[in-house]
Amino acid sequence: MKQSFLILLFITAAAHVLPAQYAFRVSVPTPVSEWLFNSPSPHSTRVHFDFELGKGNKLAIEMTQLGQLNHLPSVDSILFQVKRALGPLKDSFKADGIVRRIDYVATHGQPPKIRIVNHTERPKSYSYVEGELVQLKTDSDTVRIVLHVATGEMMRVRTQTGTKEWPGLHPFVMTLALNNIADINSLPDSTLSKAVNMILAQATKYLQPGAKKPNRNAYFYAHFDMLTGKMQPIKERYEHHTRNVFEPTIQMGLQYGRGDFIPSVGLGIQYIHGYEPSFGNSHLRLFWEPHFIFSRNTTNKLVTQRNDFITMQYTQMPSGKERRELYTIGNITLGYLALRRGDFFEKHTFKMGLPMLAYGNLLFEPQYFFDRGFRHFSPSVKFTMLFE
Repeated sequence: MKQSFLILLFITAAAHVLPAQYAFRVSVPTPVSEWLFNSPSPHSTRVHFDFELGKGNKLAIEMTQLGQLNHLPSVDSILFQVKRALGPLKDSFKADGIVRRIDYVATHGQPPKIRIVNHTERPKSYSYVEGELVQLKTDSDTVRIVLHVATGEMMRVRTQTGTKEWPGLHPFVMTLALNNIADINSLPDSTLSKAVNMILAQATKYLQPGAKKPNRNAYFYAHFDMLTGKMQPIKERYEHHTRNVFEPTIQMGLQYGRGDFIPSVGLGIQYIHGYEPSFGNSHLRLFWEPHFIFSRNTTNKLVTQRNDFITMQYTQMPSGKERRELYTIGNITLGYLALRRGDFFEKHTFKMGLPMLAYGNLLFEPQYFFDRGFRHFSPSVKFTMLFE
């Protein structure tokens, strides 16, 4: 008995200890150098422009928001400053076949910070040149210049004395892909400013005073050839998020049918599926929809009769961008009179709705009432305000 008790006690203790061991985690912080020199990581921003510089050299300009171009300081001297800062390190840039990356981070009011990464772990390549075996360099070196530029938006920061607003500064990155780091000295000092001016010429409609603010989910991209002057127009695309959610649906309606105005409300649930923000969503709604019929009795007293429909509705709602103007909605509505009061509707009345016109969340829908066998068929028009 005593032995059984000890075994049970051991098992119980193990059950409490072992999960605690598995639940223990060691949090390894991101190295400061990665946070300082590799944020944001290459090709991770929403705004990206590529430039062909000739002789295999390229330039990429990345930013968080297109509006940073309106707050960008003069970049005429940036490349000259980078060349001068790398001057003492030029002996490290010999043609030894090693791929290198240099990060140059310029923060306002502080001296620039420089990091050199030698990718010695990459496989070495060789070739024969005039009968001699020489190391072949197949990848480009990169010089990554990071500035911090305002976006035009203010950031709210909570302090002990209250909430303060500060200009939101975000990275603005210019990356040179070169055959060799030393090739940076052959680039004109105006290379970066010319590239920025080419972007500004293409982005006028987004940056001029009074221009519509770009969508936060928008991606911008363009390709420029600095030698020929050819440029691809800036393309605006959107990131698509699949939505599969259940949400409540609330609506108010005013319908004209059978010679009378019929107010109604709708309360229920909807299933939303779609790809935001460009393609819009499909909504499948199921809701309780009481219709209110007002009349006067023989004593001229106002009488309200409530007739309850159970309604199912399937609509294809466009993206928010398209809802700023008059648009059409693919729709089919089918309702059944579940609770009847008075004789305004016949027993077993159905209603059916067809595709709608809409502006914002205001819908214009043709509907038809009928009972079994499509008897007492009558058209109507319904205005609905969606609260979504």
